[in-house]
Amino acid sequence: MQEPRVQAYLVHRTATRLRFRVQVLHRKAGLAEDLADRIAGVEGVSRVLVRPGTGSVIVECDAADAVFERLTGSGPLRLRRPPKPVPVGVQARFAVALVDRAIARSSEGQWDLRSAAVALLTAAALYQLVRGNLFGPVTTLSLNALSLLGSLDGGAGEGGSNGDGGA
Repeated sequence: MQEPRVQAYLVHRTATRLRFRVQVLHRKAGLAEDLADRIAGVEGVSRVLVRPGTGSVIVECDAADAVFERLTGSGPLRLRRPPKPVPVGVQARFAVALVDRAIARSSEGQWDLRSAAVALLTAAALYQLVRGNLFGPVTTLSLNALSLLGSLDGGAGEGGSNGDGGA
């Protein structure tokens, strides 16, 4: 009976090296060792490095093209398409949210990313003012700080309406 094939996608290829991503390996050392043994048995493979923590399989070989065909033809790997990359805008929003959460956690809720940015811009404006750069940097930094400060007040207005007419 033939061993089951594992789904993988090619990450990188050189003349003597192949790197695959095998999601099912993620943190499964037993399966990783079994797959490494099966890949090592393929003709032309000189070394196999499997990293279960990342799901990465690195195959060092004599001729990558021939070994690739053996591994994916009827060998232990079944090719699939790589996942679509996450758009840069989504990654950036996620990174900003992580930084915002870290600032809030470390300041015990007293600061967030916007209030920290306002403080930083204000400090930079004051520094430029002390240096005598009144019209260029001070104006730009101050206007940016005020703009962010205005966006901070936008959230405060929602909590301010408690049904008593604003008084």
